[in-house]
Amino acid sequence: MIDRRAFLKIAGIASGALFIPKTKIEWPPSVIVNFKVRGPYYALTVDDGWTGPNIEPFLIYAASNNLVPFTWFANGVGIRRIRESETAMRILLNRGIEIGYHTMHHPSVADQRRNYNRARWIEDYDEWLEHAIETCGDHRYKVKPYARAAGGYFSVSFLEMCEIRGLMPIGWSKDPYVVSRGASIRKGDIFLTHFRDSEWGWFNHLKNLREADGMFGMTISEMIYLEDCARGRYKRLF
Repeated sequence: MIDRRAFLKIAGIASGALFIPKTKIEWPPSVIVNFKVRGPYYALTVDDGWTGPNIEPFLIYAASNNLVPFTWFANGVGIRRIRESETAMRILLNRGIEIGYHTMHHPSVADQRRNYNRARWIEDYDEWLEHAIETCGDHRYKVKPYARAAGGYFSVSFLEMCEIRGLMPIGWSKDPYVVSRGASIRKGDIFLTHFRDSEWGWFNHLKNLREADGMFGMTISEMIYLEDCARGRYKRLF
């Protein structure tokens, strides 16, 4: 277990890891960005981002092409919008998708710096959790204690909220930008993509990755389990 001092320490920059294309991210040490696993597995994570689009076609495509399971880091807009689609709700509740926290309104980094202290983040998470549980109903077990900061901005106040609410901060090691420039998705990676039109093609890329290279996307929960198995804590069931 990481102690409080290490949990809140900031690596390299004063206030968390800001995701900017063409910039190497320097993550706080408490943020998980990969897993040590045996076998051809990576974590597939999908964010809502700022746009809050209609995610129904993405879920239908992912389910029909066996691109589930994955972890959906949902914001409040996405949590509310998915209720409007019976098809999307059926896929969410009956396929291998779990939900992590990605803020209520996906505030900009500038807004976070100005207006979000620890108390504000706690209020934001509690509101999000209420919406997530209401959406999932009897399937509330799909709501997991994982958190991804908007814009990858893991500030001290955001990490303090994670510690107080028992959340695991989850970053990423690969995304469409770095993979499109020659990086490979390797076992143990956390891959980030989004529910938005500009990244639609990445669902096809991941499908080809599975079929050509035998690499399988997993949820964060499954990767934690596989890492524990690799360390000898459990016997693998798959």
